[in-house]
Amino acid sequence: MKKFVLAGMVAALMMLAPKAADAAIVIDFGTGLNAAAGNFTLLAGNNASGANIPIGSVTFDNNGVSTVWAANAVLSFNTVTNFITIVGGVPALNIAPGTTLLSGTFTSWIADANGLHNAIGPDTKGASLLTALGLPTNTQFQYFGFSLTSSCTSGPVGPCTSWTVISTDIKNTAVPEPGTMVLLGTGLLGLATVARRRFRKA
Repeated sequence: MKKFVLAGMVAALMMLAPKAADAAIVIDFGTGLNAAAGNFTLLAGNNASGANIPIGSVTFDNNGVSTVWAANAVLSFNTVTNFITIVGGVPALNIAPGTTLLSGTFTSWIADANGLHNAIGPDTKGASLLTALGLPTNTQFQYFGFSLTSSCTSGPVGPCTSWTVISTDIKNTAVPEPGTMVLLGTGLLGLATVARRRFRKA
């Protein structure tokens, strides 16, 4: 019985705790209306690189309310040197061309002849983009749902040696600050300690 009460108290505290930002804020970069362009290259050891891949749209989802803006940007990445960037402008948000919208690294990925898939990693958004979206400039993000599809351009004869990117989708979710997680963990630990002492006295 005491275990059930303790579990109920912990569950209640978790329900009262603020929801993680990653459930509420998502920034999604995509091909938009851009035509196939840029290049994708398979590298040794299941690695890959890409350059000048067009990003034509930015979607901002805030608590289920989505807004889409046209973008003039390019995606570049290399899993060997471990970098990913999106550089360009978003006219409707007064973000000038040449602005770094996203920069980050890779934690995991899958690369094959069809493109780069399921890539995940931490990233940072440009301050001007976050300000335009009404977010603190120190908001931390992680990209996920990376899907890049390519088409062979080296010709119909022999194995494919070069690809052009035909579609891209990179979702980015805000992650809770470490301090928030520490406070939540400390609160749960304290609650469990108090409950244990009370049960011993009973």
